[in-house]
Amino acid sequence: MAPEWRCELAGPAEAGKRCGICQTAIGVGESVGRCPRCEATFHDECWKETCGCASYGCELMPKTAKAADPVAPQTFWGQEEKQCSACGKTIKVAALRCRHCGAVFESSTPVEHQAPAPPNGPVSGGVAWAIFAGGVFPPTAPVALMAGGLWALARTDELRRMKPTQRVMAVLGLVAAGVTSVVLLVAGLLLAATH
Repeated sequence: MAPEWRCELAGPAEAGKRCGICQTAIGVGESVGRCPRCEATFHDECWKETCGCASYGCELMPKTAKAADPVAPQTFWGQEEKQCSACGKTIKVAALRCRHCGAVFESSTPVEHQAPAPPNGPVSGGVAWAIFAGGVFPPTAPVALMAGGLWALARTDELRRMKPTQRVMAVLGLVAAGVTSVVLLVAGLLLAATH
């Protein structure tokens, strides 16, 4: 509700002043009033429409109610629900605990049910380094080709889970070992044929 104020017709003293609300000039004979606190002049209609003063800092300025921020449900790539990785039942994406089986999750990001992958640490990195080093060093290239090739065939899943740099190192080591072994074999055959 607008604070109580007195309205009168604008005289020559108010004529030409600007209404603090609509920013238009006040004309002689228009219905105007002054703010009871700061004495700013406004059109009567503007004062009633805004329910208060428009001067910055005036205590009769209308209070603005801050609208509550809209709350959207938490989603993951547009999905509001996920499957529990323990029991397979549907739960909310934001859930950190399954309401069906009680499983607790580290984060709200959905995960698939799968066996934990073995650590991709020094063992895999060491094997990749050994295959690479053995493959590029000619005296050990045939051994690296045989041992590294058998290891790669037996552990293709571990090879796929390696870090990209380790995987590239292992594959390049096998390729280098193959090329070096072929060159050594051809050189050995040529040497044997000449003697």
